[in-house]
Amino acid sequence: MLIAGLAVGTFAIGAKLGPDRASGENLYRPHGNLVQLSSTTSVIPASYKPTTSGTKVAAADSDSGGLDDFTADGPGATFEQVYVLLKHNYVDGVPSDARMGHGAAAAMVNSLSDPASRFLEQSEVREMLSEQKGIYHGIGAVTDVRLLKHVNSDTDSDYNEYRLTIVAPLAGSPAEIAGLKAGDVVTHINAHWIAGFNPGDANAKKLRALEASDPTAYDALVTDLQKQVDTSLALGQAEAKLDNVTLPPDPKVVDKTPADPPSDSLVLVVERPGVEKPMTFTVPINTTTTVPSVFAKSLPGNVGYVHISQFNDSTSKALEDAVSGFGNDLKGLVVDLRNAPGGDVDTAADVDGKLSGAKYLGLIEGKGKNVKQIAVKSNRLVNCPLSVIVNGGTANTAELLAASLHDQGYKLVGEKTFGDAMEVAPVTLRDGAGFTMTVGQFFTLSHKPFDKVGLTPDVTVVPAGTADEQLNQAVAALTGRVAAGPSIRG
Repeated sequence: MLIAGLAVGTFAIGAKLGPDRASGENLYRPHGNLVQLSSTTSVIPASYKPTTSGTKVAAADSDSGGLDDFTADGPGATFEQVYVLLKHNYVDGVPSDARMGHGAAAAMVNSLSDPASRFLEQSEVREMLSEQKGIYHGIGAVTDVRLLKHVNSDTDSDYNEYRLTIVAPLAGSPAEIAGLKAGDVVTHINAHWIAGFNPGDANAKKLRALEASDPTAYDALVTDLQKQVDTSLALGQAEAKLDNVTLPPDPKVVDKTPADPPSDSLVLVVERPGVEKPMTFTVPINTTTTVPSVFAKSLPGNVGYVHISQFNDSTSKALEDAVSGFGNDLKGLVVDLRNAPGGDVDTAADVDGKLSGAKYLGLIEGKGKNVKQIAVKSNRLVNCPLSVIVNGGTANTAELLAASLHDQGYKLVGEKTFGDAMEVAPVTLRDGAGFTMTVGQFFTLSHKPFDKVGLTPDVTVVPAGTADEQLNQAVAALTGRVAAGPSIRG
């Protein structure tokens, strides 16, 4: 699921995954390559006998399209050369111009080796724009792709795993109702494995041992691994299923993943930190979740409460209306950023100016390590004690706001935040497709990084039972009446 300031990456098995994979490989859609140990050496059955062909495509004349027709250099010229040669020479015909263009654009974005930078089909762009307005489809959870490095004593079997991670199940969504939590890693959808790593790399040591000692067992293992890949979901497909988005089929790719029967729900297998065994959830997907950017209520003792769920075009005005509704005798304000996955950085800066006297929201490091301060336009609405609630679903610009408020002396209460500090810009193209790209990294004003590590609250409160002890402790923090001890179990 994509929102402004938060994006996910997707990829498929076929060549070495991660930063050292072949440049330009299309990682967003499934394809039929064999499992590989590296970008150059395929894992194939020992009995396989390669064939060769003496056929060579010669440079064609100007009427049929060939290398002799081109004199310009650069990426545009390269694309044109490949495009014309394929159009005039490829034996089975080529996909539509739109499909070829999208494939080339996707490969260009994929060459960045950044899972947050990805090409988006039209249906994915529509969903992204909908989410920016607070309207979510599918399970109603914001996701991210997290990198887990597997380092083994056998250096040849080191490999990267990319994990489809729940950032925040949105309030009232099927994901929240089903019991999904921030930090859950989705490994299977409807019994299909999500291809977040190369099983050839994960089994490298065993494969090499069998290749030398037992070719029959080697062939059997390769066959099993290939079946795992053939019936898996690329992360792009998995994301689309979670968002209930239909992706256009690729006519040139044979997708061996069995089609699921029509259903109004998904069966998800997730790994949860601290839980030994995988957990299974059945989550409806035919529901639209509409999330107001700000929810407010009054608490006893003239204390106000605002929950900011995301930062979009409506957030600043909604916060003004909420604070106005508390009246002129506000004794304290609890700012709840739990399960707030982030959003527009300018909106977060505006919210900071309405809540505190900060001059800057934080720092952003862009291209060339150029660091800029994120200015805050001061328009303070409240002049009373504040406290801030955070949890594992507090991410990106919500974390930046929490850090800024903490720098102003306000207490953070709750759990460690998600740790997503990358600024991801969404781009919409003229044909309705688009892409996302990472354009910077956020830091706190003291240049403290929080990407992948999160923010640690002043008062840690672990949820338990039905009482909202995190809220209770946030109210207590307004007057310094915080329970003793570094950690509280609600």
